[in-house]
Amino acid sequence: MYEPDMMLPTLSDCMPVLSAALSSVAIDAGCTLLWTLVHGGCAVSSDEATLLIEVSQVFTHQMAYCTDFQLLMPLIAFPSNDITRTALTKLLEAIIATQSTSSKVHIFKEVSLHHLFHGAEKADVQLLEPNNPFESIRLATFPILRQNLISDTSLLTSTTFEILAPILYTLPSDEPVLDLSLEELVSTMYPSWFTECANLLWFLYDLDKDNQTGLRDQAVLARIRGEWLDPLVGRVGEWTEEVDSEGGNARVMFVVQRLQDALERASQVIVR
Repeated sequence: MYEPDMMLPTLSDCMPVLSAALSSVAIDAGCTLLWTLVHGGCAVSSDEATLLIEVSQVFTHQMAYCTDFQLLMPLIAFPSNDITRTALTKLLEAIIATQSTSSKVHIFKEVSLHHLFHGAEKADVQLLEPNNPFESIRLATFPILRQNLISDTSLLTSTTFEILAPILYTLPSDEPVLDLSLEELVSTMYPSWFTECANLLWFLYDLDKDNQTGLRDQAVLARIRGEWLDPLVGRVGEWTEEVDSEGGNARVMFVVQRLQDALERASQVIVR
């Protein structure tokens, strides 16, 4: 039985056991062990955090790929119940909190490419990346990011914003989201994604009053408005009119109104 004053093993010592447990029927035991280690103050290296969190995709020279889902992601994305989802999300947050500033930024957004044998390559896809196949985790990352921006002020740098902004405040290039019909839109993650991005913009602008991230620079604000905010505001206005004219159901109206409200708040901090 674990006692608070017992000396814990290192995470490196336990990785073989954790890897086996989290990818088998012993998931609960593996999660309990990981909780005990992380909340007991066990050091978590950058490589260990990446192994626990990342999603790896292996590409062949024909560009076909198979995805090697790492340990925690599928458990958080497809939990057995809401309590488990909350607990595992808190565990994810705790693992990120153990990391240095540079490692946190890597975990939130980076694709690391590693060359393998016979021309194959392995890409380690992180939490906010569009290539992360777990859309629910991409959305669940926003409150974790906000909490880290509050608790770790060293994250408030221009480097952090320059790394995150391209995926947060650039419209998807591989999918014409603004061309979607209202019915198509509400079946995707994009209303929630754009809502979270807009809320984060307002939050970060309010938090970073000293402009350490460079967000308050007029050139940065003008780019976000021109490339992201204005196109979205215009299209959401059309979607709103479509809801009003068709007497859309309550869920659709809520989704569109929530997005519109978030964009209006973001517009308040971006002055022309």
